[in-house]
Parts: sequence; structure tokens; C-alpha cells
Amino acid sequence: MHKYLQSIGFKQLSNRKQEEILIKSIIDKPFRKRIVSASAVDDTMLAELSREYAPGVGIKVYGQYNNEDEFEMDHYFPYVDGRCISLDEECVFQKRMDSTALSGLAEDNRVGVSLIFYMNNSIDCLENGEIVNDMSIKKVALSALSTEGAIIMPTVNSMNVLANLEKEPAPARIVKEEKEDGENTPPNIEFALNDMELTFAVNKRAQTEDLFSVVETTIIPYGMEAEVYKIIGIIAEVEKFRNNILNENVYLMKLVVNDIVMDLCINENDLNGEPAVGRRFIGIVWLQGCLKKN
Repeated sequence: MHKYLQSIGFKQLSNRKQEEILIKSIIDKPFRKRIVSASAVDDTMLAELSREYAPGVGIKVYGQYNNEDEFEMDHYFPYVDGRCISLDEECVFQKRMDSTALSGLAEDNRVGVSLIFYMNNSIDCLENGEIVNDMSIKKVALSALSTEGAIIMPTVNSMNVLANLEKEPAPARIVKEEKEDGENTPPNIEFALNDMELTFAVNKRAQTEDLFSVVETTIIPYGMEAEVYKIIGIIAEVEKFRNNILNENVYLMKLVVNDIVMDLCINENDLNGEPAVGRRFIGIVWLQGCLKKN
């Protein structure tokens, strides 16, 4: 069973048969259907069938319609749509080994590492069954599903982070400007010194303070799966929805993680604590992304 189904309000599914009934209901009566050519050789069509159970939260089923107009499922996954642009960097994407699904990769100076995410709009990046790696596609709306998380208290700076959400952080802006000036641009000495001072200050505070008061937000790879991360994020918005099939409550939160904005969906029963604006979420997430064309 897909373990992240519980994140969108299907925690009560207890066996494979119940899951199959759920997926069959989407195939038989999808709320939305999108179809593109799956091959330049024959008439097979790649289809994305989806159904929402809360605003922007649902399940997508990918597969092909054969020459007899019969649908053959390839894979399915729960998803949550990102509501705002998280990244504005060049992205590449490639097919996964286990299905026709795609994974995306983007670099962002605010994180310091490449972010790998599961694409929840793969059909937009395929043409005749082949990946279109168009480098004009840069904007990414990130989102995440979680099966375990907790709410922790804010730091003294958390509300300032939310107040300056629309402003680009100075370090990210400096690195971005250097990148645009060309590869031969000498490194910014002021930025390097600020980075060294920050590292020294963090190490000094960590000796006498609680870790979560020193590390305000973070995103780091977790385990062996490329798209799974451990995050600490400041809650900018929070909404509560009820899954209209099993009547389970889910939280949809807008988080700020390393100055990156993303949407998170988690089952109320999997969250310890009461979410509120300004507080922080800590947990393990499956990172998703939706690529937007300029």
C-alpha cells in the first residue's frame, strides 16, 4: 500500500482490497482527465486521471489507453498542489526506475544542496512519451506529504521571517547576482566573511542552548530515498480540511523552510501538537514539485 495515502486522510485503509476499490473509483469516474500522445509510433495515449478529496489534495493515476480504449494503470500517488512558487532556478527531470513517473532536480542557493522532488505534473513534461528537458521551465511550486510530525515553539526571530517573506534574503541575492555575472566572477568576500561569522556563532550557541533555538529552519536529506527530507519550517498559514470519503481531518500548512515556501499536508492523527501561525513544524516529508512554464 502507498503509505502516504494516510497523509491525505486515508489512514483507515487497512488492506490492499480497500485500496484497489479506491483507485478503481478514480479510474471509472475521475474528476479530471488529461491525455497526451504516449508514442510517435502507435496510437497509445498517456492519461492522468485525478480526484480531489480536499482543495488541492487528492490522488492521481497514470496509465495508458490502448487501441481498444482500455485503460492500463502504470502507477498512482497521493498529491498536494503547491500554491505558490518556491524555486526560480533551472530544473532537469528524468524518468524513475520503477515507473513512468518523473523526478525533478533543482539547485537553490538558500539550501546549499540540490533538491530532488517527485513531480506531480509529469504529463506536462512529456511529448510523444519522451521527456522534454526545456530549460525555460524554471519555476517550481514545492509541496510535501508527511506521515509523522510535531509542532515546536517558535524562536524570537520566527515572526520577523514571516514579515519579510516577500523579500529575497541578502545571501541568496548575492550568490544569484554572482552567478548571473558569469563563472569568472571573483567570490564575494563580504558574503564569505558573513558565512564564517554565522558558522562561528552557531557553534558557540550550540554549546549552551537547545538545538531547536539555534537552528530555526532546515531541510536535509533523510534515509535512502532521494525525495525524502527531514525539515523544520515556520508555519505561515494553516488550514484544516476533512477528507470527504473517510471523514478524516488533514492539516494543510504553508511553511517557510530556509526562506523557501512550500505547502505541507499531514493527517491530524499523525501530528503531535496544535499548529498555529508562527509556530514550527518538524518532521519527515516526501517532497513533491510542480514545474511551471514561464
